[in-house]
Amino acid sequence: LGAGAGRLSWDLHEKLAPEFTIASDINPFLLACAEGLVKGEKAIVLPELYTYPQIGFPYSKSWEMSPVNDPNGLSERWFALGADVWNMPLRESSVDTIVTSWLLDVTGGDVKDLISVIAYLLKPNGRWINTGPLLYSQNLSFDKKYSADEILHFAALAGFNVEHQQVEE
Repeated sequence: LGAGAGRLSWDLHEKLAPEFTIASDINPFLLACAEGLVKGEKAIVLPELYTYPQIGFPYSKSWEMSPVNDPNGLSERWFALGADVWNMPLRESSVDTIVTSWLLDVTGGDVKDLISVIAYLLKPNGRWINTGPLLYSQNLSFDKKYSADEILHFAALAGFNVEHQQVEE
């Protein structure tokens, strides 16, 4: 969920070789980039503009992304899906693994509700892998800006068991 330009979803797809992978994002531009990288075999350059650049750091940066190398035809089992995380067009208990990378704090909604969406989509004994910081938007009300400990508590209430946790700076 929140696949962006799709490289992480492809790297996981290539490494783990699941039956199929769905890379979902609400942003059609990023999904088109993902499709181009995985199935179009063309490099893209994505600009990133920093809203609040720090002293001594650039105002922008360009990221060159190379197309995937797919000699085994794995891209036939990788799919881009344009969808809103809050209204996923997938059945209950239909997904083995969900990866959220830099997503929890940018959806504009309540993390507790997002955990419920993830639990709804996962099959019994399914796996949720989350990475990323908690850099909440200034537009999100303070009562929805949860700490990592609070998020772990909400996940436990939803029936998740934390198998591994790592914090880095």
